[in-house]
Amino acid sequence: MAKYGEGDKRWIVEDRPDGANVHNWHWSETDCLEWSKNLLSKLLADQTILSGEQNLFIKTKKVEKVEGEAYVNVRKGKIIPGYELSVSINWQGEEKDSDGKSVLVADGVVEIPYISDENADEDPDVRVIVKDEGPIGRRLKDAFLEKGKNFVLEQIRVYVDAMAVNYERLITPQQLE
Repeated sequence: MAKYGEGDKRWIVEDRPDGANVHNWHWSETDCLEWSKNLLSKLLADQTILSGEQNLFIKTKKVEKVEGEAYVNVRKGKIIPGYELSVSINWQGEEKDSDGKSVLVADGVVEIPYISDENADEDPDVRVIVKDEGPIGRRLKDAFLEKGKNFVLEQIRVYVDAMAVNYERLITPQQLE
């Protein structure tokens, strides 16, 4: 048993009439949905996927939606991130002829229906949809699946890693003393 005045600084040895959750020892939860929307938009919007390979040009446009929940819990100083999100990203593809003239421009959507902390060690399902299902539209879709899917998955991994690392900043130094 520790002598009076010794021991872990987080121990509360006196009665706290204010009921304060000192150092987030008991439990605290922070909503991270807005932070998640901002980070995913930064990682996935306005990114070049293809730039002229096989005369194809593909670029993500805007992160159309991020829905669900994202939070960070702190218990006994341990950071516990949690999230269940679905994400939709608009993209645009273009095929140009050998002279650089546009043959077709097609729009599409990338859907990631379920990103969750419970399957963080697995790649989420990524669905690529193109609005023009003609031969060029299919070429653009196949090219996105080949080159863009890995890019999207890599950015999702960056987000998952950032959930715990960047949200450590929510725990102020005073809370850890």
